[in-house]
Amino acid sequence: MSADIHAFLSSPHVVSLLSRHPNRFSSSTAFYVPPEWASWWAWAGESQGLPSSTAGRHTDSHGVSEPTWLLILRYYARVREREQDSAWLLIPDDARSLVDAARRMQVSRVLDEPVLYLGTADGFAHRRAPSPVSSSEDRILGMSPKKAHEIIRMSAYISKLLSSSPVLADVKHVVDIGAGQAYLSRAIRDELGLHVLALDWSDVQSKGAARRETIGHKKRKKVPDDLTTGAAIGDVGEVIGVRKGSQTSEDGSKGSLTYKTLEIRSDSLLRAVDEWAEEMRANQESGSTSGESLPTLFVALHACGSLTLNLLRAFISRLQGNGAKRRWAPCAAVIVGCCYNLLEAGDFPLSRKVIELSRQPSAMHLTPNHLHLAAQTPGQWLRTKETLEAAKLAIRKVVWRALLQNILEKHDSWSVPIVPSNVDTYLDKTAIINGETPSLRRLGRLNDSAYSDWGTFVRRAQERLGVRLDPALCEKDAAMESRLEVFQALRCILGPVIESLILLDREEWLRDELKDTSMNVRLVNLFDQASGSARNIAIVITPQARSIG
Repeated sequence: MSADIHAFLSSPHVVSLLSRHPNRFSSSTAFYVPPEWASWWAWAGESQGLPSSTAGRHTDSHGVSEPTWLLILRYYARVREREQDSAWLLIPDDARSLVDAARRMQVSRVLDEPVLYLGTADGFAHRRAPSPVSSSEDRILGMSPKKAHEIIRMSAYISKLLSSSPVLADVKHVVDIGAGQAYLSRAIRDELGLHVLALDWSDVQSKGAARRETIGHKKRKKVPDDLTTGAAIGDVGEVIGVRKGSQTSEDGSKGSLTYKTLEIRSDSLLRAVDEWAEEMRANQESGSTSGESLPTLFVALHACGSLTLNLLRAFISRLQGNGAKRRWAPCAAVIVGCCYNLLEAGDFPLSRKVIELSRQPSAMHLTPNHLHLAAQTPGQWLRTKETLEAAKLAIRKVVWRALLQNILEKHDSWSVPIVPSNVDTYLDKTAIINGETPSLRRLGRLNDSAYSDWGTFVRRAQERLGVRLDPALCEKDAAMESRLEVFQALRCILGPVIESLILLDREEWLRDELKDTSMNVRLVNLFDQASGSARNIAIVITPQARSIG
């Protein structure tokens, strides 16, 4: 599948979308419409016989007028391939073909279904209706519903994993990499009775974890015994249904939790685990076999950027290393990554297959645009009224900033300065980051309220930039707004395809690296994206039936 995805992302239409950013495309100095866009670009700016101020809008099946980009989104998010809506026939063939391909060229994101279920020509046909986060998940101490869902699901999966094989049944030690405030670490310790090393780079996070540890103990004592709805506050164990007797070790003792703060690279990670394993071995019963390596599980819940690769490289390094005096041995891993925009150079491609594909003359290459878009989940935008409103705001922010850039370029923004408060007016004007111009970088982030209407946005922008714009230039171009909205929507629709290639490349790389180690690797839909867990796929490494150590 990775070869098909790579070919799709290397196609001229897709490359033209991903190599441009709205901020730069609306620029008068770089205005060029690629030929692949001709049909949908013209269509997106049409007023359909209505006043020009209504350009870029259409009427849906209920007679409601809405932006044209929403028609593209509804076509993309349809549940079944053969689902029909007469309005979809208005979408130009080139755009519909692109959306159809994007639906096919991505891994399944359905909870508890195989990631590589393709659904033939109907990539979304077998999606179940999104399930809301249960009340029991919503009641876990100190967590948002999203975080509660992730902790419960991941804890339950780890419990099931350790019970699924005699090879893993005796695992008592876990390393939680990028532990943050240690929600997962505490659940593993308290409900599975395991010894956990929680690693994070941030001392602030580690101190926050320690505070939550203290607060959690105090509040759990106040929980009434007669709660009947879902799980008691702070009681993850009753929700995840842990294996019987797993809360305590064989001698009846509870698990433990050790915090360490460090810059997590592959080498520093191995050293930290070595030190911890030595401490754990020193605390073992005198009757234990001192020469045995401690079988150790690696876990990570949203390991940012290259942290995912650093910990996987450490896992592989120790797994492939020789020496009878090893303090510990990696036995399995459950890793959920995130923040592709923080990937370091060299972390894609990884697998031999994708590296070979990338050497072709017309091959795509990941850029900051690709990595930012890989985090998009357009399939979830229509799930609720709230998610739709959030998507509308996100599109509006990108498009209005692009329109503003065009206005700034037409206006001598330095000729009528206003002295703003707390604004650094100096900026290298040649700096371009992710499509943003120097002016937009200086504009920075504005509150959501600034995007309530166009007039408010322009006024806030002038205040922030310290300029006075010609009112005649500040009229919003409705046709260009609609075109940029459709442009951005199509780019976001390609996001899950990009993430799919990144995930499959990692899986294939691990298969290559683990080929002679008797280890299996697979991708698992661990979380429900409807809960807000956009990065829902875990890389799971498990042993075949063999001894560990």
